[in-house]
Amino acid sequence: MINDQRIKKVVSILNDSASLHKKIQGYYDDIITHLSSKPLQLIIEMECFFFHLMQGINNEDDEVFNRNLDKSKGHIEVLALDTLKLLWIEIDKDLKHLVDNKSIKFEEYLKFKDISRESRKLEIDNLGKEKTIVLDSYINTIEHGRLIIKKVID
Repeated sequence: MINDQRIKKVVSILNDSASLHKKIQGYYDDIITHLSSKPLQLIIEMECFFFHLMQGINNEDDEVFNRNLDKSKGHIEVLALDTLKLLWIEIDKDLKHLVDNKSIKFEEYLKFKDISRESRKLEIDNLGKEKTIVLDSYINTIEHGRLIIKKVID
């Protein structure tokens, strides 16, 4: 049975999900464009998000409801993080190619790798904690890589 308390939790999950979507939408589009397909991992996380959301909503037991909505939120957070990490990996590959072709200096690539390591360390240090700081760090890493690539293009 859906009551006011359950509605508030569902709305909260949907609002949090919409905020994450807004934050990563451009990066999600970029990874699909870069790969010319949707990565299976992202599709699985989306499906799990909706599955747990519906399982929670359609269950009378409050414990099952809460557990499934928490899982749903976890899947959308993983989707956001995986989107950024997949794009980061593709940018890394692009930069390696540019180094091999001598289009960029190896030092520029090393700086990108240092920033990448900082993002990864931050992710590990914040497992199960603050997600926004980790997402922002990966976004910073991606944007740094994009600036290097842009210099070659311009």
